[in-house]
Amino acid sequence: MKKFLTTLCFLSPMLFLAQEANNAEGSSFTAGNEIKWDVLGLITETKIQLTYEHQFLPKWSAGLSAATYQSNKDKDHFDTSTDKQLKNYDIIPYIRYHLSPNQNSYYFAEGSLGVNSGKYKHIERLDANNQAIYQLQQGEYTDLALGLAVGYKYILKEHFLGEILVGGGQNILNDDSPKYISRVAISIGYKF
Repeated sequence: MKKFLTTLCFLSPMLFLAQEANNAEGSSFTAGNEIKWDVLGLITETKIQLTYEHQFLPKWSAGLSAATYQSNKDKDHFDTSTDKQLKNYDIIPYIRYHLSPNQNSYYFAEGSLGVNSGKYKHIERLDANNQAIYQLQQGEYTDLALGLAVGYKYILKEHFLGEILVGGGQNILNDDSPKYISRVAISIGYKF
């Protein structure tokens, strides 16, 4: 319930921002929705990531990206190592500013505030009766990451799109989570 409420708190401002804006200048801008799938993440990390984005002003859009990690290799490495984190999922609401004037091919800058969760383990030293005992500690983490990214989007025939995104962030709440997270994607999608 705590995870759900945290996610809801961060997503609720986006619901208000994502409403279609009235354009008083009478330009040809129309708000649009996009659904994207990260192809690079599926190939390299066995990550399934889907993204929804809504363009609510000519140079502004907001979206939500959700990813789950399914790599057996990473799970096996986590089970056999002594000091590691294993990501379970990411939920990343973001806002983008389009840096180029063209609506079909443009660079953008992105700011995000994402929730990520996973498992961790590390060796901890315990002192008992003047003797040092080392014990493997395991647990789960949930953290909040502030992030920045840049990217390029190309829209083909008004509906199909390709996108490249490179960025990262830093977890700010939990010492057991990874300190830095990456946000890299090559996505394909559909605009409607």
